Amino acid sequence: FFKQKTAYEIVDCDWSSDVCSSDLPRADRPLARVIGFQQVGVAPSILDPWCDLLPDGVSLHAMKYPDFSALGDLSRLPFERFIDGLARAIEPLSDAPLVFVGGCFGAVLAYETAHRLSRRPMGMVFIGAGAPGGGSAAPGYHRMSDAQLKAELVRMKSMPDHLLENDDYLRPVFGALRGMSRLAGSYRPTRMALPDCAITAVWPRSDVTVGRQDMLAWNALATGRFTLA
Repeated sequence: FFKQKTAYEIVDCDWSSDVCSSDLPRADRPLARVIGFQQVGVAPSILDPWCDLLPDGVSLHAMKYPDFSALGDLSRLPFERFIDGLARAIEPLSDAPLVFVGGCFGAVLAYETAHRLSRRPMGMVFIGAGAPGGGSAAPGYHRMSDAQLKAELVRMKSMPDHLLENDDYLRPVFGALRGMSRLAGSYRPTRMALPDCAITAVWPRSDVTVGRQDMLAWNALATGRFTLA
């Protein structure tokens, strides 16, 4: 068996993948693959602890967000193209049953990517993110100053205090949040249920950005079992 983490990185709007860590021998086809779409600006390593939690024979993969500053004018890069690139990168991993895990806006990326795969996930786990199309206003991070963006992160309680005081740590986080915010300006939700897909919506009770009804809205997009955790 193996547990492996794969990162996807965008370069000049084309996607390629490379294994960024693998401690165990690689198998040709695992029993299942868990694909992580973590919060924007968060490194794939946040999923490292999952390697010790998943059953034997399950492969773990995580997305590496691009350097948005290297992509040119993001207002000219449609959100659809970004998602299509994600789908092309993940398609080769659909040789085994897939489970997508998405946190915050990563949940939207997971949901939209799933719709574009020829073999769609059998299960989706959405953490701290309401269903798309709920009517909530886009955050507009790309229009915020550093001070405003930092204040927003403090309000959302999105990271430990010692990291919020580390400018070197925050610099790439700010870049990723602004880049995705600008890119998401052209986002139009698919608003279609995924066939034969179970959905688990995990609602962190301390999350000030999402409420119970936001999480329950995923039920309308579930054709399989729906669970609110």
